[in-house]
Order: sequence, then C-alpha cells, then structure tokens
Amino acid sequence: MGNMIGKAAPEWSAAVYDNGEKTVMSSESLAGKWYLIYWYPFDFTFICPTEIVGFEQLKDDFADDGITVIGCSTDSWHSHNAWFKDESIFPSGVHHHVLADTNQKITKGFGMRNKELGCSFRGTVLVDDQGRVQ
Repeated sequence: MGNMIGKAAPEWSAAVYDNGEKTVMSSESLAGKWYLIYWYPFDFTFICPTEIVGFEQLKDDFADDGITVIGCSTDSWHSHNAWFKDESIFPSGVHHHVLADTNQKITKGFGMRNKELGCSFRGTVLVDDQGRVQ
C-alpha cells in the first residue's frame, strides 16, 4: 500500500480493550470525528510500553483538540487485558482504547502490516472528521 494521505480511510471494526472491558469499536462509530490510531508490534515486549504510556499521557491533549486516541496491535483482547493489568509496567493503567486486530484486517487496510514478522509496524495515522487520512 502506498501513501494514504488525503485518501479515504478503510472501514474497520474490531474488539477493543476499554478500561478492562471488551467492547467493539468501528470506523462507523467514529464517523464525523477525528481519530488517531497508533500501532505497536506485540504485547509483552520491552519497547512497546513506552509508546502506550506516551499516548496515555497525551490522550487528554488530543481530546482537547477533538481527537480520539486508539492503540492497535494484532494481539488479542485477552493478551491486552493481561498485559495492561501489570502495574509495574503500566502504573497509571491504560485508559484509552486499544484495538485487538487479530485478523490483521485493520493493520493491512492502513498499510501497517509487517509481512515478515506477521505483526504490525510501528506507525501512526490521523483520520479527519470526513474519514480521510491526514
């Protein structure tokens, strides 16, 4: 997949970690809203918590600008739930949505799939209120 800037974001739907609850989130549920999706490769790794904690610390700043922050990896909701409970890694918890893209449809749709490793690349996409990638 090439450059997506200015193009329509793909439609998507997935299970999401939501403060320890399993819910469903979709591009449809975010229609008319700005959102940011950041990808990280795997749960239970050394580097990935820094991204998650960083976006957690900035989520209110994004919210002030009307942007919903969403994390995404190809791990399952159960994996997210187990990892995010570890207070030694996430002392303040994870209070923003994290997608469980187990079928990798979202990751592939946004061109974030690392084919060699079977997971996502690290990356960030901003989608505007018209559903276009910025």
